[in-house]
Amino acid sequence: MLMTDTCLNIITQLTVELHKDDISKEKLGTGVLYTNRKLSGVVYVLTAKHCLSKLGEKGRVSLRIYNPDTSTYEYVTPVKQSILLHSEDDTGIIIINKRELASVVSDLPTVYVVDKNFGTDEAVSKGFPLATLDQTNENGESFLAMIKMNYLHEDTTENVFQLSTNDDYSEDTIVGMSGSGIFIEACEELYINGIFIRYTDEERGKVISAQRLISFNKLLEEEYKKKMSLSFLGHHGLGHKILKNNVEDSVANLGPRYCQKVNVRTGTAKYFDCVAKTPAYFERLYRSIDSWLTEKSYRTRKNSNRIGQLESHLKEIREDFIVTLSNLDQRVDAIIDLSSLMKRVESLQNELEEVRHRFYSDYSSTKKDDNVRKELEADEARLSEISQDLYSFTENFGDLKINLANSPYLIIKGEAGCGKSHLLGDAASKRIDDGLPTLLFLGTDFSEGTYETTITSKVGFVGTFQEFLSSFNQIGTQVGSRALLMIDALNEGPQAVLWKDRLSGLIKSLKDYPAIGLVVSVRDTYFDDVIPDGVETDLGATVIEHKGFKGLEYEAVKQFCWAYELNLPNVPILTPEFCNPLFLKIICDTLEASGEKDFPKGFNGVSSLFSQYFKNLDKKFAEKRPEYKYRDVVSAAVKLLAFPIFEAKYNILNIKDADSLLQQQFPSCHNLLADLIDNNLLLKTKNSFDEENIDGVVFSYQRISDFIIAREIVNKFQDWESFAENINTDKTLHSIFVDKHWAFKGILEAMAILIPERFSHEMTDIIRFIPEDEYEKVYYTCFNTISEVQINSLCWRTIESIDKKTIRQFLGSKYCNIDSDYWYNKLVELSTIPNHPFNADYFHALMMRFTMPDRDGRFQFFFNGCAGYDDNRCANPLRRLIDWAWSENVSVKADSESTRLAAVMLCWLLSSTYIKHRDEATKALVNLLSEQVEVLIETLRKFENVDDMYIYERLYAVAYGVALRTSSRDGLMKLARYVYETIFKRNNPPKNILLRDYARNIVEYAKYKGVITAVDMKKVRPPYTSTLPAWPTDDEVNHFHIDYDAPDFKERKGSEQNLIWESVKGGLADFWDKLAKPTIEHFYPISISEEKEFDKALRLFKGDMKKLARIICERKAVLILKRQKGPKDASIKNTILELICNETEKLMSEEQKKALYDVMIPFKVRELPLKQHHYGRFPTEGVRNWIVKRAYELGFDVNLHGYYDCFARKWTFRSSDKRIDRIGKKYQWIAFYEIMGILADNYKFEDDYANEGSGGYELFHGTWQSFLRNINPSIIARVKSVESEDTDDNRMAEEHEWYNNEEQFDNWKYYDAHESWASMIRDLPDPVSLIQKLDDDGIEWLSLNNSRSWDEPKDIGKEKYEYKLLKHDVYLAADAILVKQQDKEKAIQSLDGRDLWDGVELPTDDWQYLVNREKYWSPAYKDVYRDRQGWTNSIDGLDVPYYYSYEQACGHIEDDQSGTINKYSIPCRLLFEGMGMEYDSHDGQYLDKDGNLVALTYGYNQILVKKEPLLRFLKQSGLVILWIVRGEKRVYISGGMGCQCLYAPCGVYYLDDNNVPEGVLRTYKRV
Repeated sequence: MLMTDTCLNIITQLTVELHKDDISKEKLGTGVLYTNRKLSGVVYVLTAKHCLSKLGEKGRVSLRIYNPDTSTYEYVTPVKQSILLHSEDDTGIIIINKRELASVVSDLPTVYVVDKNFGTDEAVSKGFPLATLDQTNENGESFLAMIKMNYLHEDTTENVFQLSTNDDYSEDTIVGMSGSGIFIEACEELYINGIFIRYTDEERGKVISAQRLISFNKLLEEEYKKKMSLSFLGHHGLGHKILKNNVEDSVANLGPRYCQKVNVRTGTAKYFDCVAKTPAYFERLYRSIDSWLTEKSYRTRKNSNRIGQLESHLKEIREDFIVTLSNLDQRVDAIIDLSSLMKRVESLQNELEEVRHRFYSDYSSTKKDDNVRKELEADEARLSEISQDLYSFTENFGDLKINLANSPYLIIKGEAGCGKSHLLGDAASKRIDDGLPTLLFLGTDFSEGTYETTITSKVGFVGTFQEFLSSFNQIGTQVGSRALLMIDALNEGPQAVLWKDRLSGLIKSLKDYPAIGLVVSVRDTYFDDVIPDGVETDLGATVIEHKGFKGLEYEAVKQFCWAYELNLPNVPILTPEFCNPLFLKIICDTLEASGEKDFPKGFNGVSSLFSQYFKNLDKKFAEKRPEYKYRDVVSAAVKLLAFPIFEAKYNILNIKDADSLLQQQFPSCHNLLADLIDNNLLLKTKNSFDEENIDGVVFSYQRISDFIIAREIVNKFQDWESFAENINTDKTLHSIFVDKHWAFKGILEAMAILIPERFSHEMTDIIRFIPEDEYEKVYYTCFNTISEVQINSLCWRTIESIDKKTIRQFLGSKYCNIDSDYWYNKLVELSTIPNHPFNADYFHALMMRFTMPDRDGRFQFFFNGCAGYDDNRCANPLRRLIDWAWSENVSVKADSESTRLAAVMLCWLLSSTYIKHRDEATKALVNLLSEQVEVLIETLRKFENVDDMYIYERLYAVAYGVALRTSSRDGLMKLARYVYETIFKRNNPPKNILLRDYARNIVEYAKYKGVITAVDMKKVRPPYTSTLPAWPTDDEVNHFHIDYDAPDFKERKGSEQNLIWESVKGGLADFWDKLAKPTIEHFYPISISEEKEFDKALRLFKGDMKKLARIICERKAVLILKRQKGPKDASIKNTILELICNETEKLMSEEQKKALYDVMIPFKVRELPLKQHHYGRFPTEGVRNWIVKRAYELGFDVNLHGYYDCFARKWTFRSSDKRIDRIGKKYQWIAFYEIMGILADNYKFEDDYANEGSGGYELFHGTWQSFLRNINPSIIARVKSVESEDTDDNRMAEEHEWYNNEEQFDNWKYYDAHESWASMIRDLPDPVSLIQKLDDDGIEWLSLNNSRSWDEPKDIGKEKYEYKLLKHDVYLAADAILVKQQDKEKAIQSLDGRDLWDGVELPTDDWQYLVNREKYWSPAYKDVYRDRQGWTNSIDGLDVPYYYSYEQACGHIEDDQSGTINKYSIPCRLLFEGMGMEYDSHDGQYLDKDGNLVALTYGYNQILVKKEPLLRFLKQSGLVILWIVRGEKRVYISGGMGCQCLYAPCGVYYLDDNNVPEGVLRTYKRV
């Protein structure tokens, strides 16, 4: 069989001629180019070792490469090349940079690598033998020649195989072919199988020896380089393309049941790894068991008489688990046997229960012995701990499905439309993409013949079924995990019932092929008909139920919306159809076909969607068969079948009756019923309670079914009167509304929508037509159903049909059985629907009618729940609204009215004391409003009169975040103008210090950006004009406190009433001692007004008299202070001073004397002790009392708030990371921020940077000084976290981005030679991989900083942080500095050849309370960094100035619980401003003046800058960039016990003349 031209052309492009890089250009042999995406831009030249033997120690190779554009050969001599030679095998590799080949070949083709060939007998090799020598060329160049070969299948050594050829070559003429590739083709795909190393003429013919590729991978592994990715190839040419074609065809045939764009990770998906026995499965197995083995307890009771033996047994079991797992055989044919260990676990649980029962008698006998009782309680606590751990372990162990890993036959069952087909299609596609062998068939594929012939013919396999299984099994063995054979929907197809007998035979056939796993799916209603009895007990199969998107509904909708580029819906998405993947896909397909971008916001939209769905099917059917044309058969069939299905037993219409009805209406459409089923409009099913077991049909989607039936019922009546009059006589109506209301809830909900639209009445108006005794028969339960569907219908109805007045009257009537929280939840769901009578404007009006204390008492619990998740982890309405508002690009895509309504709704969540929810709402609002500034201004106006400063202050935080993020200069101007006019213009800003700070910075930023000019910045900047209050006395606040001994303490809810007082004035006044007092004490005790009065008094004196007056007041103040300490005899010095003062006073006017004695001397009496002794602290007791009084006076009411505050205190104690504040504490915060604003206006504040860094007191600059900021409003990038073990492969998407494609460290083989391991550097990743990156478009980027660390993998059962454990780790970092061009060589010499940890202190920058994007313009930045210089000389031995290339963008504001990243790095000011960077809408991305991405931050602290513009800036500025590379290889004893050995690999890297990073890494021993 000849190889195809395509494959031959690829071989030509990959084959190179090797020459010496010297004058002689002596030919060395042939080589093969190999690369793949994982090699990070590196190319391996594979060749024979003996071809490179002529090179000296420093010899270099020149490559003669084929240029496909010119069809000629060109020389390339890579500047950087590394040569690896195997110590024994004839294996050689030249490692070069792919970029160095770009001048000749821009895109190298890739080829599959197989170590052993089972697929074909023929092979081809291309090379440059002497036989084709170009006689006209002096360099010994040859023309490319091809040799055809056949496999002898006789290995001469473990790593060598042999082939034969009939081509006309001798041992002399074939010289030069060594190093060429052995290529084979299977199914039009090319594989490389070995490297040509030797030719011999033997009796059996011309024999070629080839080096197996496993030898090359061993060499790469020994040299700590990335290995080539091994692929697979089975007998009879069963390879990648055959498997890929099969999966692609099957997935395409799934039709609407599979959506490639959607990836919702369900709980069932992990079992594919289990049945395939992949490395990922073993990782999950080890991790699951290891978490129990390393369970750490500080309460172990091994010496206890009661449970000591239990502890001993537990320890023994764990130790045996460790031994077993350490020796676990991971081969596909090996059995995982942990049964005996699990029996011992079960026995231990029984022993534990016996011990627990003995506790009861022990308790009764030790009541009076406290010591014994304490021991007993300690034993019981430990017993509970062991019990809980064992329970969790056995639960998790069961989910590992070890039986499935051993007996790889998986049956997945589930209800119709739950996503079984999508699950199998998705798993098969992902496995093929990952290079894992997989075949997928559909139940309908097995229409005739045996399953054996169907499988082989579908695959195109030439051979018997047993040969196919043997080949497929061989493939599984090659890849080291099972090949999967999947069959979707066994219940479909004409031969479905035959699987009842055939499946057993298939499973039995597979028993002889342990490297094959079987996965089948079946609908639950057909399970007993299709699956053989005893499939689990007799055949060892595992049955798992797939539940679709249940519990993942919102995630599913988000995935579908993102995949189809639709806007996330603002309507409820927890209705049953939204957990049905097929229904979601049909909705999205319908919207996509119509060009719509929004999920419907009312049922009118959904109704139209259903109609459009039917129309699409009408059109699709008309194109499918000629008899369907012009007949709208789908719409007609739906109407025809609606009532028969409704009236049928169990609402399942006999399939024959359905077909009969359709044939009567459409006699020529014989396939109509089958087509309706195939297109998922009807569902073929049967009822498990029906003894006849006859197939029937129902509508596929419940809501469509309910709507169709309700429409037909309502359409029977002409008007409201006829409908209402028949409610008691019409059997159908009475059954729906009363008798069986619970069974027809969906139809009732549809009627609640249709009745108002058709009859202009609310459905609840029907209640008065039904006699009371009818309600009594069903115990009035129908009121619950009617109330619920009436409220639910509001989401789906046309707005015009809603009678707001009638609905409000019903809500207040005796018939409405809806609790307030259910109604409030519905209001949130309706909140963003424009023009809806119950949208956010209604909710806002409702809330504004209450005072803050009333709202807090009524709504705090509601907000906590509504912004969270239900018991199934489904998002509640406010949580959905937060997620929608926080979705990417929502500010650009959302219409302004929906945005405004969402903003109003979310603003009320800012009143929540659940700090996480409040902070999340803040960030969601910033994200939502960033490009809709006018909506923000409108929202600010709407809340101007809100009496809750918690909301108003945080809304200004939102405004500041928006100001810093918006791209609209006009929007920024309008916002700043509004803020100035509202807050500052009248010289009376709100006293809340945070609000002032946000408002001030909005105006400051607008001024910096040049969008606002006509403002008085003196009014904008502190201090402001508030006046000090009168400080309350203790007596004025103590009445808020109820004495604990008071007889009515409990009745008055004293514990809750006292919480504010105790928190500020009590013995454990945590709020005061830890938060308020440490800040307030930094104020200067003398007010600004007193200082001004002193200055005013001093100005009354002129010239020398002013000096005398200053001296006199200070001297007299000193005397007064001394007298205050005690009477002393007057000294001569003091007497003389008195005389001088008296004489001087005679020269003063009365006004001056009054100023001296009434103002100046008292002032100095207060000031001098503060300056001399520094012990004067701000007098805080009055402020303390004021906070208490203000917090209570804000409206704290123990009857309204006490229960919630008790809950909040207990919750926060248990879950400190999810803080819920008391309502009383909320009022404390409001009071604290208010008094801080007042104090900042009237007192100076201590500043370490004052007086040129010596410290002192200055006018208050801003909240960053006092660490008051509690949120970073302008950072909205959420932390990407890896979820629980249930999502094993749920890695951060960033891991697969181009900028994370770095070399890894994996050399943990030290064999007790720790010193040798630590001092080795050749196993380290090349620092260049940290310094330079290549993106997917081939554009180069340079790092400003990059670091990686690797911890030695821990042994199973070992605690990660176990004390006194010998461990190894590695760290490597590259930090860029900028130096002047003329200093480059000197800097390199200073840094090269030295330990760069000693004396190299790179500047750190972690100012805690600087907000994101405040660099490099803000008052905060200029204040904090006022003395910082960009150029520095902080590195010992480096005598030239340098500039550190990056710094922190912002600080970590600890109180921010929004879940966003807390800090990240940005380019330094020199680069940021010099390159004209601007912040992008995505945090961590930076644009140039033309809007192009020029730099990015990833992993929080790694920064990349696009190479070309960076080098252009550096050249223009006369600068160069250097990298300080330093790392550590440690052998240490955990627990801080020190290092056994520590080496530091260090080096300085720079750009060479070709702008390629280079440098030398050396290692230094450190102490």
